[in-house]
Amino acid sequence: EEEQAKLRTLAEKNAAKVRGEEAVGMVETVARHEEEQAKLRTLAEKNAAKVRGEEAVGMVETVARQEEEQAKLRTLAEKNAAKVRGEEAVGMVETVARQDEEQAKL
Repeated sequence: EEEQAKLRTLAEKNAAKVRGEEAVGMVETVARHEEEQAKLRTLAEKNAAKVRGEEAVGMVETVARQEEEQAKLRTLAEKNAAKVRGEEAVGMVETVARQDEEQAKL
């Protein structure tokens, strides 16, 4: 009975030791998973920030292109208006010249 009690005690200690090692292993596994998740979260946040930054740069570039286009259109409109004013002025001069000719004939 003493031998069996010793063997039982030894078996219980071994079982407790195995359970303890398994528990330690599970804790380590959970810790590794948490570290991996933290790394993945950080990577995802960096990628999201990078995407937001690139989108912001893209929006700024788009606005700049639109402003350039508007400046070109404004310049073109001003040139056309000046051309029209010039042609109107020429037309008025021609009209006055014709009127002068008519008056000279009369």
